[in-house]
Amino acid sequence: MKITHAAITVGDLDASVQWFSDMLGFRKVQDAFFRPGARWVTVSPPDQPFEIILEHESMADEEAMAAEIRERVGKSGTIALEVPDVRAFSADLKAKGVSFAMEPNEFPWGVQAIIADPYGNKFMITQPPTNGSGQ
Repeated sequence: MKITHAAITVGDLDASVQWFSDMLGFRKVQDAFFRPGARWVTVSPPDQPFEIILEHESMADEEAMAAEIRERVGKSGTIALEVPDVRAFSADLKAKGVSFAMEPNEFPWGVQAIIADPYGNKFMITQPPTNGSGQ
């Protein structure tokens, strides 16, 4: 068994794809209509099989479901992204205007920062400890 996808709820698909591309260097993997007006879009970190589904109200087949999806925008669970140097990556993200919910901090499990996309979805940016502890 392996995890292949996680979903976050967004308000605008094209703006979200652009944010993930411009800010995090992700690539768009899938962009397809599975029925008229219903769009399936996924993005992925470079060279990884894991995809984030950008869930949007257009996926709903009725107004009640669309309203429920709209209510979840920005309230998705946190996704962790590992990088080699959280502080350097965070400085690059700040220069691009990315919002931080938590500045880089040292923890027993490594260095961690928390960023938010334009809708408020949270992403932990993590770096394993250099001494190998916390594993």
